[in-house]
Amino acid sequence: YNLKKENENLINNKIQNDELESLKIIENNLRNDLEQCNLELEDVLRQLAVERHARAEAERIRNETGEQLALCASRLRNLNANHEELQNSYEVAVSKTCEITSQLVSERATAY
Repeated sequence: YNLKKENENLINNKIQNDELESLKIIENNLRNDLEQCNLELEDVLRQLAVERHARAEAERIRNETGEQLALCASRLRNLNANHEELQNSYEVAVSKTCEITSQLVSERATAY
């Protein structure tokens, strides 16, 4: 009877040891899976950080470009206004030149 009982205990111990080994293997596999998931998560977080930085840089460039466009538009309006003033001054100068030339021609004709 004692041998039978001892044999049963050995068998039960063997079963428990096998189960424990199986659980250890499962635990190890789960740890590996968790480590792999953590590595993938870190990679995704790095990619998100890169994307966030790229978006911020694109936004900065867009804002800077908008400011430059506004500045260019303002300068263009000023140049157009200056051009109009110069055009008017030119027309006045041409008119005066014609007037003076006409007076000179008239004075010379009178002199002769």
